[in-house]
Amino acid sequence: MSKQEDAEANPELQVDATPSDDAAFPDTGASAEPAPGVAVVPVDPAPQEAELEPESEREPKPEPEPEPEPEPLSPEAERRAEVAEAFQRRRVELTDQEIDDLATYLGLIEHWNARINLTAIRDRPTAISRHLVEPVMIRYNLAGAGPVLVDAGSGVGVPGIPLAITDRDRDVVLVEANGKKAAFLHEVVDTLRLQRVRVVEARIEEAVASGELEGPIHVLAARGWTSGWGELLGLMAPLMAPGGRAMLLTGGETERALRRHLARGVQQAPTSVPEWRAAALAGWTLRRARPLPHLKRGFLVTLELPMP
Repeated sequence: MSKQEDAEANPELQVDATPSDDAAFPDTGASAEPAPGVAVVPVDPAPQEAELEPESEREPKPEPEPEPEPEPLSPEAERRAEVAEAFQRRRVELTDQEIDDLATYLGLIEHWNARINLTAIRDRPTAISRHLVEPVMIRYNLAGAGPVLVDAGSGVGVPGIPLAITDRDRDVVLVEANGKKAAFLHEVVDTLRLQRVRVVEARIEEAVASGELEGPIHVLAARGWTSGWGELLGLMAPLMAPGGRAMLLTGGETERALRRHLARGVQQAPTSVPEWRAAALAGWTLRRARPLPHLKRGFLVTLELPMP
């Protein structure tokens, strides 16, 4: 009896419908038709790895263009930038024109100093500090003072020239005995068109005796005076306006002497030191002495004459 006949006679028996190995895995060479209703999904062949291009044949990536270097400043622009930075560091406000004029003045100092012994200060940072910043600081002590200022023993024009640049309404007289330095001062005045600045080529004693210096003078300014501070104050006292001021840029030794001999003015007993006797008798009185921040032993000393 066949299997089918056994299955029909005995329904409990199951017919093994599992296809043979040959049916499950047909020969790859055979063309098998898909069963009706069965969708055939094509299978992509295994992807092949893309051939890598040798590094030597690759196109090099373009390198980023370097940023253009800033154009170097001209000597004049560099000098101006240094002057502006020095005043900004000291928090001193100046106009653009004042900075331009101060930078031009510094350039003239450097130019002349290469030809003659105009000043012992030759490096630029120190020159800016001593010749420009230091004298400009005086202007904060001139509030209420009259317009006429005399710079005794002016030298390179300090403090008179910087004060004239930053205060064009002030009449400034520069007294200098050295002929070469006086010629330099004339050039500065002409170059900067300082119409209210006058240069007197003479010793201070000669200028007073000849009448080239006339009163009333409202402010006496000096730095590095070498002929005796007390004698200078005594000599200038008759030409000063009532309540006139003296603005002196001094060292520590002179500052101590001023305190010792002129701290109390007319109320102080006459000094026995000849150098200070005329100044004390004239009534010069020390009002304040401020340390200069850029100098270890430098002072800006302010003195006043009494009002009538």
